[in-house]
This record gives sequence, C-alpha cells and structure tokens, in this order.
Amino acid sequence: MGLGAAKAAQDAGAAVVIAGTSQEKAERIASGSGPEVTGRFVDVTKPESIRILISGLESLDHLFFTAAPAKSGAFRELRIEDARRYLEGHFWGS
Repeated sequence: MGLGAAKAAQDAGAAVVIAGTSQEKAERIASGSGPEVTGRFVDVTKPESIRILISGLESLDHLFFTAAPAKSGAFRELRIEDARRYLEGHFWGS
C-alpha cells in the first residue's frame, strides 16, 4: 500500500521520501522508483528519530503512514503488550 501511494505521488509530480526502519531497504526501494524518490531511516516509536527525519526535509506537504511498529496478527491471538505497542506506534508515530 505504501509503495503504491509513493508511486502515485511521484506520478503526480511529487518528490517522495520512503522511510522505514531499514535504511538499506528504503534506499533499495527508492532507487527502483525513480529520480525524485529517496530512502531514509526512521523509527516511528522514537520521537528523536522522527525529528531527525523531518528536520532533513525541505518541506512536507503530505504524510502517508503505513508503519506497523510491532507484531500484528489475529486480534484474539495478540498479547496485550503487542497490541498496545502497535496502537501506540500508529497513534504517536503519525
């Protein structure tokens, strides 16, 4: 879903940053996506990591957030700690 949104934004003329917890993976995906796409590291569970990512941007017009910062799975099978981390990551990370 995130890659599709990035490609649609690029097709519309946007400069796109793909960010994730693996710098190498983000760069690899970005390099195969076109000249206006860059890859960066971010850990959405750490406020300082988010500040570093945002401070390196010239501007930010749109944010498309698809991170899943914890284990996910069938709701009835998740440990409460995993569900809490997942929900907190989505809420505070975005």
